[in-house]
Amino acid sequence: RRSVCMVNPFRAALFHRKRLWADLTAPAFLEGLLPAEEQTVRRHIPWTRMLAAGETSGPTGEQIDLLPWVRAQRAELVIKPDHQYGGQGVRLGWQEDDASWDEAIAEALGRESVVQVAVPLSYQRFPLLDGSGESAKFLVDQAPYLFRGKMGGFLTRLSTGPLANVTAGGSMVPTFVVGP
Repeated sequence: RRSVCMVNPFRAALFHRKRLWADLTAPAFLEGLLPAEEQTVRRHIPWTRMLAAGETSGPTGEQIDLLPWVRAQRAELVIKPDHQYGGQGVRLGWQEDDASWDEAIAEALGRESVVQVAVPLSYQRFPLLDGSGESAKFLVDQAPYLFRGKMGGFLTRLSTGPLANVTAGGSMVPTFVVGP
């Protein structure tokens, strides 16, 4: 029949929109899942909310007044513009003092933004290719490529900074799977 059902046009940038994570971690979405599905979402998607004044559920399910809570929990949070990529506009709470965090919140309220619980970062040592024989600690970010439910490879980015985005100073590196 050659029929097509298109929910969004090809030009839609769904995966550049951070609100997707806010939608997936919202109580109304989680309530519609089977227990195993809900557990998978909670394990793999960090708690995220659109940054706005008002009440919402916090990371452990408690009711919170979002803006005062975001101010108080700065060291565990990240603020990101909803529709950006490459680390543009990302503010890491643990790198801000109270005044600059308040400024970040005010800026974020002026555009669509999310607040997200920070996830643990992975660092590994890699040899430097400068002839020194030394190594350095790099932030490692890996993104799997899935094809029909099976991993077909992954993208690896390394950075010496707090973000692994290539446009924020990270580097894409080749990745090889060695062994059976």
